[in-house]
Amino acid sequence: MTESNLIYVTENISELKRDDWIIGNYLYDREKQRIARVEGLLVEKRTYLPRYLVFTCGGFLRIQGKTVLLPSEFFEVMDMGKIKSLRQVEFLQDAPTPEVLEKVTRQEEEEILAYFDLQPYWAVNPPEDTQ
Repeated sequence: MTESNLIYVTENISELKRDDWIIGNYLYDREKQRIARVEGLLVEKRTYLPRYLVFTCGGFLRIQGKTVLLPSEFFEVMDMGKIKSLRQVEFLQDAPTPEVLEKVTRQEEEEILAYFDLQPYWAVNPPEDTQ
């Protein structure tokens, strides 16, 4: 399996654009119900462009919830540090998840993107030739 070109960022670091400093903020659904706290972002290694917002959905009384990767096309940063999901929480709970968050594979990304009915970003915007 080919590992993707993403790294997991859990802090609002200087490499991120200021508009992408959303780690620690809360994700809300369309009805303004709080879903979860943003735990991190999966960003491209070279550009630090966010590809997925990472949060845990569900869980109760020491029972681990499900880690969900929300593609950047499906959330908006609102005012006062709120992030709005463009999908309902029930839809998000059924999304496929990677086996190891720090080592997401291209196959896992393809499954996640297909669930959200998105084309792989590397096929839509292939990386520039570095030679």
